[in-house]
Amino acid sequence: MRNAERGLNSIEIIAVTLVAAITMLLVVPSHNIQVERQQIKALTTSLYGFVKSSQSLSVATGKDLVITQQNQPPHSLLLKVVQDGELISRFSLTDFPYASTSFNYANNALYLYGRSGKLTNGHIAISAIDDTESAIKIVTSYGAGRIIVCTLNHAEYGHVKC
Repeated sequence: MRNAERGLNSIEIIAVTLVAAITMLLVVPSHNIQVERQQIKALTTSLYGFVKSSQSLSVATGKDLVITQQNQPPHSLLLKVVQDGELISRFSLTDFPYASTSFNYANNALYLYGRSGKLTNGHIAISAIDDTESAIKIVTSYGAGRIIVCTLNHAEYGHVKC
């Protein structure tokens, strides 16, 4: 009886390489989608916090504040005092390369009124750069002074449909 050592032949190596390549083709796109979704969720949470804390600061100081969008690099939202234009805070959008934002307010400005705590009507839409159908909206309401988060078409990202 022959007791020879047995190794892998070329057909077996090709088969293993092919299975590994197919697995990578399936895993990489889904990983990128998950990274994109996580960035959109993180941006939504951070942006909601920025607007909410700006509203609180407006009420605490009794000053009217305004949030505007800076469209030239570095892309960001600016919080300023209405009366003198003093810059209070900057929210950078550059940390979220997979997400796109759309600022939808009259005069492209979200006003926060210090005496009443109210905000102008409008919304900030957040979506993946290549998928604007699945957008999230941060909606502000003057009448109630409320800030809510909802989605455009159907419930996703953990938020209800608007």
